[in-house]
Amino acid sequence: MKFRSQPVFILFRLLPFALLSVLAAMGQSKPRRGVQAPTTPKVTLSGDRLASLVTVQRSAIAGGDAGAIEPATRALAAELLREMSQLRFVEGKAGEAIELSRKSLFLAPLPETRLELASMLLRTNQAKDAAQEANLVVASDPGSAVAWAVRGSALRASGDYEGAVAALKRSLAIKPDVNVAYSMGSALLAAREKEKAQRVFQQIIDASDNAAIQHVAAGDAYLEARYFTDAVEEFKKAVAIDPRVGHAEFFLGFTYLQMNEWGTNSESFKHLRAAVQLAPRDYLSNFYLGAIESTDGADLIASNHHLHVAAEADPRSPEVWLYLGLNAVKQHDKDGAKTYLRKAIETTGADEARNNYQIRRVYAVLGRLLVSEGNDSEGDTLLAKFRESEHRAIGNSSDVIARAASEGEAHSDGGPGGTSALVFPGMNSPQAPGAALTGVTPVVNAAAVMHTAEETRRIAETEHQLSEILADSFNDLGTAEARQSRYKDALEHFQEAERWRATTPELLHNIGVAAFRTGDYKESARALGAYLAAETADQGRTAQANRSRMMLAMSLFSQGQFAEADKAFAQIPALTVADQRAAYSWAFSMAHAGQQQHANEVATELAQQTLPPEVRSLVCHIFMDTENYEQSLECYRNAYAVDASVRLAHYQAGESLIRLDRPAEALAEYRQELALQPDNPDVRYAVAFALLQSGQRTEALEMLRALIAASPAQAQAQYQLGKALLEDGKAAEAVEHLEVSEKSDPEPDYVHYQLQAAYRKAGRTADAEREMQLYRDIKARNRGASTPKPSSDSPK
Repeated sequence: MKFRSQPVFILFRLLPFALLSVLAAMGQSKPRRGVQAPTTPKVTLSGDRLASLVTVQRSAIAGGDAGAIEPATRALAAELLREMSQLRFVEGKAGEAIELSRKSLFLAPLPETRLELASMLLRTNQAKDAAQEANLVVASDPGSAVAWAVRGSALRASGDYEGAVAALKRSLAIKPDVNVAYSMGSALLAAREKEKAQRVFQQIIDASDNAAIQHVAAGDAYLEARYFTDAVEEFKKAVAIDPRVGHAEFFLGFTYLQMNEWGTNSESFKHLRAAVQLAPRDYLSNFYLGAIESTDGADLIASNHHLHVAAEADPRSPEVWLYLGLNAVKQHDKDGAKTYLRKAIETTGADEARNNYQIRRVYAVLGRLLVSEGNDSEGDTLLAKFRESEHRAIGNSSDVIARAASEGEAHSDGGPGGTSALVFPGMNSPQAPGAALTGVTPVVNAAAVMHTAEETRRIAETEHQLSEILADSFNDLGTAEARQSRYKDALEHFQEAERWRATTPELLHNIGVAAFRTGDYKESARALGAYLAAETADQGRTAQANRSRMMLAMSLFSQGQFAEADKAFAQIPALTVADQRAAYSWAFSMAHAGQQQHANEVATELAQQTLPPEVRSLVCHIFMDTENYEQSLECYRNAYAVDASVRLAHYQAGESLIRLDRPAEALAEYRQELALQPDNPDVRYAVAFALLQSGQRTEALEMLRALIAASPAQAQAQYQLGKALLEDGKAAEAVEHLEVSEKSDPEPDYVHYQLQAAYRKAGRTADAEREMQLYRDIKARNRGASTPKPSSDSPK
């Protein structure tokens, strides 16, 4: 199959935006609240590596060796999935990124891909899974410094601080790295070994010639571990060296908020205002300053200004709209309050768990505001949501503050709310030492995935081109597997190709053939139907198209879609009748689609051919299905004349004679079948039934009783015996057998009719009426349904 090249590789060198390097994300440092460790490397997609893999794969395809094509294509597809995974992670689509990374590992279990996956898991608070992935790399390559670093970070996130420190030390012993050293210092703080952590941080700072950013990083570690005094000291050192470095002023204000139990204080105002002066458009500084100004209530104009700046920086943040809504309530701007609070609900979306406190506050404030205006319906709905979320939150100590704020600030008169405490998203409750390594606040998380319009365009363009190559690669991989008759694997990869690109006729054909070979007839019918619909008039009658029509028709037949199968076979009549299996399937489809005459014609043509015994028997049965009993009788008699051992040929000949109302001849056929199959209960019943129809009642009843003794659940035998007993006036005994027949098979209407008659003769009027109603219901249902197909199992 020809590989279609795509000119995308140069793009990988030109991407201007920085993809978060998974090597940086390997857990060497946690995602910081506004700061990254200073030596975090940046990477772009590895175009040279990808181009090399494409060259190898193209060479294999040119050689035509499926055994060589497969490993080359697997390696290429694995790398493409890896690249796509990194893109999706940068876009904030962590779930998709993780899934793609796992798929890449399935194709090519490379250690670097596994560590990238571990990093993603770590950054999405899946520390246990991250540790498992890192352990696999450590086990295979104990000399990997990066693997030990990831393991250490995962253990720290899981609360195993001693294990984390040991793993990080092992990493540093293999290869010194400032990020790993920083992580070890943070792990030591989490383990409450402050003096050891201080020595580590001081070594980092000394090695950097007292760089301001290293003081910020150390301060953030102290802040996370709730060593507030040490955090303030480090942040102040950073500001003294370079006031603009790493959100240092912001972190000072933020730390003072925590030290004051989230209450407003002069130090917080001072440093957050300084942070805004240094970075006037910064989201974090503007949001927190606007929020504490809102809570303080002294300068709502300034608060609104800062909150609007934050909203421009990240309009997807529900928290900004919440505080703007609260300010509007205080300013008696009900319309503005409703607009902002509804925006908070909209931006929260379905992820209420992320903003549990904020969304409850919104429900309470907006709900009470709407009720005060007479909009009871919407207001009551929101208040009900508030009460429901409150109930779920009981037990969380931070919710005491949440309830006080919600109840106090929900007054429509704009009262200040009765509390000066702030509870911020993701930061509203003190973190335990060593809390989740990847615990980025929602605010920072949202801002981290924002890109410029040009960056967004480049990401989309690269994703599109990667998708094109991925589709081709999986199609090539499936083709190589199909050539080795590994159709199940081929189908999976053809379907994967379809997920990456709008389907093409070639791919639809491949999916349809592979699905047909694996017996997935539903998928085969879908793909081949679409493939044939896409064919042009010139292409539509090629040999490949006709073979596809044959597989489509057989797929439809195999699903019982007989009318559709008939139409598909009818487009290739010569090809169909030339294949005995296809001809039989067509005749059967027509017999069950109301085309009895044409079905007879095809079946007659088939019956004149030399057929295997089992195929001939199937063909003969088509005449039964079309109620052509004379021809079915002739067909079955010819079958056993050619081969006396043909199973059930005498039985089916007897069935044909019963329908021709020739019970004596039928009895002879049944007896011959019974000689071949003396223990077959269906054959024994057929003999008994033919005896009844021939007037040989005594022998018939003896056979029925013997059959019932051996097979009590034989519904028809129970029915015939019960009916005969009823005719003899033995109502009570008849009831027993008819009840067993009904229990074994409640669908036939005639069983209910005979049972009601037996009940009536036995004096059980209520039971008789019930059965009569069942009989009427089934008759009515059958009249409303399509005419049932004739069958050898039809009631006698």
